[in-house]
Amino acid sequence: MIRNLVAFICSMTVLYGCNKSFETLPVATINAENISIRSPGSAKKIDFTDNNATIVFGDSWSDYDFNADNYIKMFADSSSQVIFNKAEIGLGSANMVAKAFELMSPTHNRTNIIALSGFNDVRISGATTELINFERNAFTALLVNQFIDTWKPAGQPDRTGGTFISFDYSLTGHFKSHYTTGRKAAYTSSVNDVYLEYDFKGTNVGVSFVGQDTTAIEFYDQPHGSWRVLIDGVVIDTPAIHQQAQGHIPGYMAMQRIFPYIKVYAGLSDGNHVLRLEPIESGKKFLDFVFTLRDPSLVSPVVIMKVPYMTEAGYGIDPQADKASDAAVDLVNQAITDVRDMFISFDPGYSKKIRLINTSEYFDRNTDYLPDLIHPNASGKINLYKALANNISF
Repeated sequence: MIRNLVAFICSMTVLYGCNKSFETLPVATINAENISIRSPGSAKKIDFTDNNATIVFGDSWSDYDFNADNYIKMFADSSSQVIFNKAEIGLGSANMVAKAFELMSPTHNRTNIIALSGFNDVRISGATTELINFERNAFTALLVNQFIDTWKPAGQPDRTGGTFISFDYSLTGHFKSHYTTGRKAAYTSSVNDVYLEYDFKGTNVGVSFVGQDTTAIEFYDQPHGSWRVLIDGVVIDTPAIHQQAQGHIPGYMAMQRIFPYIKVYAGLSDGNHVLRLEPIESGKKFLDFVFTLRDPSLVSPVVIMKVPYMTEAGYGIDPQADKASDAAVDLVNQAITDVRDMFISFDPGYSKKIRLINTSEYFDRNTDYLPDLIHPNASGKINLYKALANNISF
């Protein structure tokens, strides 16, 4: 089964533009059964036993094609989980989102999730404001897609007003509406008496904006226009435009020029509501999709491994990716923690469905890197496996 999955992943490399100039690591087989696992102590493990399928997102550390016997393979061999490994060498969090939108069920996804992403992003960019926002947006998109209850493309409103250029605008693979049939993104350049309305039921509603607080705009793109958010006729938000001067990661890692900015409005009374979105300000204005979140008791869990530390020599070993530091890694990991905490603020029950693993508590940067100072060696792979085994009931 695993070898077949490896072949499948290899077949997808053309689609995702993977840079294969890196050398593949030599294979070293490690039997997970012989690795001692410490007691999790007072922290209860997150439960992967309700289903036997797990999707993995990440880069070369998790990629079977780069290293067929990595820590994910060890987890697969020691558990009853069928692993769908979408990790790929060199990729960052943008492609994690694209692959999540492509692979996961549109609603009520029933697979477990493991993600270790952002390592290459922080190495290439450092902890810039744009990178921090980018990681928040990426992990928000991942969790929304996992916990979604109902959704519809923005181009499928219940009511409209004013002039729209398109209700079937084609966005890239980094947007959920890209994967739907029928109407997709909504697009207008007008402002006066223009609106979209969506009927929904429940205690929360979310919007995936396009071009607002976006963090991967190229230098030649202009800011996109804003939207005013109303629920049941009351203005509750006007997300601000945010523009980056230049795309922060190389084209081979992520081809997008814009990226979704998702906001959730929770704490509503349980019942029927109307979401109204009104374009404001000049410029092009796009919307990706609208959605509601499912009750935490009904969703499958997500494990996110925080970005690990490197050694001082490791931080500077690649002149094209030498922007990371302990402080930068801390800021990226705090952004991921902020996303987890945001979901718990929506509903405390999400605390049982999102597990953050402090990777550096298990992975020793002084002993667990290969001589390249970037990839895990044999002991590093064992310790990464221990991080999963100590935190997941499988």
